[in-house]
Amino acid sequence: MQIQAERMKVAPDTVAYADWEQKKLIMEFAIPGAPTETIDVKVLKDSVYLLAPARDIEYVSALALGWPVKPDKAEATYEH
Repeated sequence: MQIQAERMKVAPDTVAYADWEQKKLIMEFAIPGAPTETIDVKVLKDSVYLLAPARDIEYVSALALGWPVKPDKAEATYEH
């Protein structure tokens, strides 16, 4: 029987700011080593959730938003 070690849960460095001209909320998460196919982001009307396993750690974030957003309009991009 193989026992898999549990990953340490870590909150990623996060930056969030409003682009008032384009009426957008921009959120950036630093999740080094997380393969794109393992990143799970959920946007709800009042919160954002992130789960991203990477090597021996697991990035986890749950953020409440200060105003309602439109989840169906949410977009995600991955850089580097």
